[in-house]
Amino acid sequence: MSPGTTDGLVAVSLRQGSPTIECKVTWQDDNVAEYNLRASSMHRAKREITASLRTEGLLPVDRWSVAESDGHEVMRHFSRSSAGESWNFPVVR
Repeated sequence: MSPGTTDGLVAVSLRQGSPTIECKVTWQDDNVAEYNLRASSMHRAKREITASLRTEGLLPVDRWSVAESDGHEVMRHFSRSSAGESWNFPVVR
């Protein structure tokens, strides 16, 4: 995704803290919400927040990318799915 194309998207930021993973979601109206994730690893945190946002009708529009030079923070953007759009994602168990 090129710079400047994130307007109107929901931005998710995950940061590896000690001992938990911090999750901040910046909504389209610029409100920021912090989510308490159960996951203890970055991989599981990514899956958990993606699944949570999918239940709210949000789909990822890009891949997770490193947001900080120290590598402890990643970011991804989500967007509302259109009414006719159908995505077949594997069931996470």
